[in-house]
Amino acid sequence: MSKQSVLLLLVACFAALLIAGSAQAGGPNLEPGKWEITTKVNIPGMPAEMANRAFVHTQCLTEEDFVPRGSQASSGDCEIRDMNHNGNTVTWTMRCNTGQGKMTGKGRITYSGDTFEGDMTTMMPGMEMKQQMKGRRLGPCE
Repeated sequence: MSKQSVLLLLVACFAALLIAGSAQAGGPNLEPGKWEITTKVNIPGMPAEMANRAFVHTQCLTEEDFVPRGSQASSGDCEIRDMNHNGNTVTWTMRCNTGQGKMTGKGRITYSGDTFEGDMTTMMPGMEMKQQMKGRRLGPCE
């Protein structure tokens, strides 16, 4: 499997991980609307052009569905576990069966009204990928 295929697989699983919403009442300090979400991916040991890539997409976020989804369609069988929010911070863990092996991860996002920052670490045998996420509200959903 090529390094680029691994990167695309990891990004797709990241997308699946971020599909969960919260069943808990009273979510974080989030201004609902259309958001621009930038995810920077860092894979230690990969060539710079592959290891430090940024992906940008837009998504409508609501008080009921406040976890951003990835910009890629998911291709892995991923399960969100232990999703919680405490104040303005949302945390989760995940486990995926990718067809190339099992992948696990953990993430955190903190909202501040019309912005957020967060990070996630994804691990698969022999590889660790770190993502940094930033979001900003663009306006109302269309």
